[in-house]
Amino acid sequence: MFVPDKPIPAADAAYELKTQLISTRIYIVLLPVILGVLVIYKAEVFVITTVIIESPLYSTYLNLYKSYSESLSCPCTTIAIQQDQFINVDVRLHQVCSSDFISDRYFEFLSRSLLGNAIMTGQAHMELVASWCRFAKTTIINNMTSFYSLEWIAREVSSIDLLEKQVQSLVDWYTSSITSTFSHSLNINRVLISSNAIDTGFLTMASRVLRGGPPNIFVDVYMAVYANGTCSCGISTDCMEQVVIQDIFARFPPFPVPGLRIGCYIEEATLQSTLECYYNQACLENFHLNIHSTITFNATALDDSIAVHSQFNAISPISIIVAQMMVENWTVTTNHRAFFNNCKPAQCIYTYKDKEHMLIVITNIIEFIGGLTISLKILVPFFIKFVRSRFSRQQPVPIDGNSVTAYFLSGETLLS
Repeated sequence: MFVPDKPIPAADAAYELKTQLISTRIYIVLLPVILGVLVIYKAEVFVITTVIIESPLYSTYLNLYKSYSESLSCPCTTIAIQQDQFINVDVRLHQVCSSDFISDRYFEFLSRSLLGNAIMTGQAHMELVASWCRFAKTTIINNMTSFYSLEWIAREVSSIDLLEKQVQSLVDWYTSSITSTFSHSLNINRVLISSNAIDTGFLTMASRVLRGGPPNIFVDVYMAVYANGTCSCGISTDCMEQVVIQDIFARFPPFPVPGLRIGCYIEEATLQSTLECYYNQACLENFHLNIHSTITFNATALDDSIAVHSQFNAISPISIIVAQMMVENWTVTTNHRAFFNNCKPAQCIYTYKDKEHMLIVITNIIEFIGGLTISLKILVPFFIKFVRSRFSRQQPVPIDGNSVTAYFLSGETLLS
């Protein structure tokens, strides 16, 4: 196989012949071994393939994401998307905010009470609750309008799960912020009233009695006392007690209204009150019976079945409800299709790893054989000559037939 390019002197013929013989044997061994290793390598190795899909549809994206979620990338051509295009936030307020107990009809019913006291009838309490409900609604509408007008920055299409988590996180932060602002506004009002000892029109802090006559008129101020006369508003503005209705006709025993409290400041008393009587139909009817209104009002108690699944219950202080901006829950809906359509990806790119097709492997091997045979024909004889020359320098032998034979049988049989 390895034929010399030019004639060889007779003295070197045996040496060259042996070199060619060894080279041929090594070539015959190396060629299939290298080809075998190459075939195994090409058959087992994974290749990375990049695929580009132009102008993908949403359905195409979903199918690609199912198969190539880890490598799929769909860059947006519109990176700023207005949030109202794909985000919707539904707010459910505490059921009292949509009940008859904050309606004008109910307040008219309470104001017609023969008791003539808006505190004892709970009118003052529920009017405050109504004002907080209105304030909460206004705050939510204004802030959510601002929220929807903000732009969502997206460099590529986010997955459904990731987008929902990101949106939920943003909404949680935003709603927490406006809830804190809402509570802070109410607290400022409470602090101003309390620190300045401002009396209310309900005379819950003190009563005034005029005595004398013109031109000498005197006003005697009597600070209100609560808790069976043990707490005076002149000493502490935190005085408070349960509302107890005394029947003006003395037909019924005193009626303590469950959860309804009265104190120096009606706002503080309302915050410390609960809505438990408004959740109980029997309690509510008894309450309305004792206030002796001159008009009728068919009231239905709040739904206690909702309270079971609510973050608030019947005995939750109103302050807890107000601290949450009267909100029962926020429901966030993310429209991923709308997000995708507004993102407008021009293409989707994904990569995958797979073994090469056997036909491609065979084609590559065939292409490789030509270069391999040429390389082996050049390198193998060169290597054999180099090795033999090294042995020749280490063990010089006479050039005769017997010596050559002994030489090959001793040191060079390893190459045979």
